[in-house]
Amino acid sequence: ARSRSDYALWALYIGGFAIFSVARSFADETGVPTHIGDLISVERTVGFGTVPTVWLQARLFDPAQISWLDRAATYVHWSYFVLPHLFAAHLFFGKRHLFERYVLLFVGVLMTGLIIYFVFPAAPPWVASLTGQLDPTYKVVTEVGSEWNVNLYERFESQIRSSNPVAAMPSLHMAVSVVDLLVAFRVNWFLGTLALAYNAA
Repeated sequence: ARSRSDYALWALYIGGFAIFSVARSFADETGVPTHIGDLISVERTVGFGTVPTVWLQARLFDPAQISWLDRAATYVHWSYFVLPHLFAAHLFFGKRHLFERYVLLFVGVLMTGLIIYFVFPAAPPWVASLTGQLDPTYKVVTEVGSEWNVNLYERFESQIRSSNPVAAMPSLHMAVSVVDLLVAFRVNWFLGTLALAYNAA
């Protein structure tokens, strides 16, 4: 019985992630207008007249010279594609009683984000920049990724971009990291503190 329950949870985890990954590619094909200008207005209001991304990049990013900060931020961003799954495996083998809670939270967050992508498709700042509605804004992960292998990274990024073109809000990178944080503190304070530092990063 325990084994059947474990298989069901893993099926839900993997199946939910697969459904999310496939379904989100249709979020820009519903005819619902993509939000760009209205988001910029909100960001200017929150940022006291300036868009935070533009303000930060003007002070911390130079496309002609990639810095350690650019690399560090990019590696934290990329870790999202690995760490939540490693955490799931850790819970399964070490804290089985928390695994079910994690799976339900993880899949619930993915499905909530997916619904919002369809109802409220939103363009990220670098897309707004390409349309001329925002000051020049760079996609820092692209600049860093191109350092490794331009052709390989461009192929990888084109796949990501085509499958997720209007998914700027909500940030599932942040949402899933918060799920990790909530469950990590249930494991022990040390893992929770690491998760808190990861969320801050």
